[in-house]
Amino acid sequence: MLMGQIELRHLFTFLAVADERSFGRAAARLGYTQSAVSQQIAALERAAGIPLFIRPGGPRPVELTDAGSALREYANAIAAEMRAADDRLAALRSGERGRLRVGSFQSVSVKVLPLVARALATELPDVELDLIETDDPSKIVELIERRELDAGFLVGDHLDHHFREQLLFHDPYVVVAPAGTFPDGPVSSADVVRHDVIAQPLNDVCQIDIERGLRSVGHEPNVVFRSIDNATVQAMARAGRGVAVMPRLSVDLHDPNIGVHELADAVEPRTIVVVWREGPAVPPAVRRFVDLAIDVTRPLEDELTHPV
Repeated sequence: MLMGQIELRHLFTFLAVADERSFGRAAARLGYTQSAVSQQIAALERAAGIPLFIRPGGPRPVELTDAGSALREYANAIAAEMRAADDRLAALRSGERGRLRVGSFQSVSVKVLPLVARALATELPDVELDLIETDDPSKIVELIERRELDAGFLVGDHLDHHFREQLLFHDPYVVVAPAGTFPDGPVSSADVVRHDVIAQPLNDVCQIDIERGLRSVGHEPNVVFRSIDNATVQAMARAGRGVAVMPRLSVDLHDPNIGVHELADAVEPRTIVVVWREGPAVPPAVRRFVDLAIDVTRPLEDELTHPV
């Protein structure tokens, strides 16, 4: 394939000569010498195996041959594709386009991520957001390590990693029980364990903290039902099957059939952090995503620590 020997610069020079109908004007437009333009056109014609221009000489303009006219159609199409590629790459460099891959877990996916996604879509509408959801924080860190995620939300203080990390807010644990089970006000861990307990699975980092905290003050919970789904845990408590200790962010506080109480002791609030990769291969929009996550979660600190 003879045309496979040509370079893009040959085609762009060819288009300049075809547009200007002059080797001299094409040279001025491209910033080349006229001899450099002549050499490139000669190389293109050798590759094509046929003359592309009629050169009448003197001041008269050059004309395209039939072969030159045919090539011009393809060269214009290639030039348009290259301009589109250049625009796309410029948008990716600036962070205005691209794809962000984010890891999250239930309560953050429900209460936090939609706020970040809305702000991101308003500011950067051409950035696509992909979500991988898991309650296993080690999986999120692993996927960031493997470059399958760009950023992720985690419960802090549970994993060592070398990525950038930003604390977003503290999320206290609360007691969820059928309405009227406890009087208004905080509930102690001793009061909790007098009831059957609804819980998350034992591989959940928050549940590990809850049960470790209860045992640290001498209380062994009688867990009668476990579910990985926050709504199911709350529904079982609503149905009177037991009481639950849950992160406040994971509770539907508008449920009229449950009572939500501060947990007076045993378990410190969990910390919610965002972690992200840095480096030349990371989409520029990652940093903007992190900044938006900080912005939209700032009011949550006061809301979550306000007495129930």
